[in-house]
Amino acid sequence: MNELDEIGIKHGTDKSSVHHNYLVHYEKVLKHLKDEPICLFELGWGGYTFPERGGQSVRMWREYFQNGRIVCLELYEKITPLENRIHLYRGSQIDEILILALMKQFNPTVVLDDASH
Repeated sequence: MNELDEIGIKHGTDKSSVHHNYLVHYEKVLKHLKDEPICLFELGWGGYTFPERGGQSVRMWREYFQNGRIVCLELYEKITPLENRIHLYRGSQIDEILILALMKQFNPTVVLDDASH
């Protein structure tokens, strides 16, 4: 088991080997950035319309990229605790103006699309 998968299991993300097993691939591609001050922009907080659900992968990324900032765009309203280095915005992935504004504001190093499937 790799480090990212261990963190993913800890936070309950469906990207871990318990579910879809994507993290083995993500770690191969992103490991060289682990200690860098990156910005990771993820589309999709998760939890569907339930305000109290989701955020597992965002919390996983926060722990893995300890010097990084995590930005997330989610369609539905979420109740989230304020967490250092996590920025959650409400909006649609098809809103080009919003996406461009967030890209300009944060200049992400990595963009992951885990929104509408």
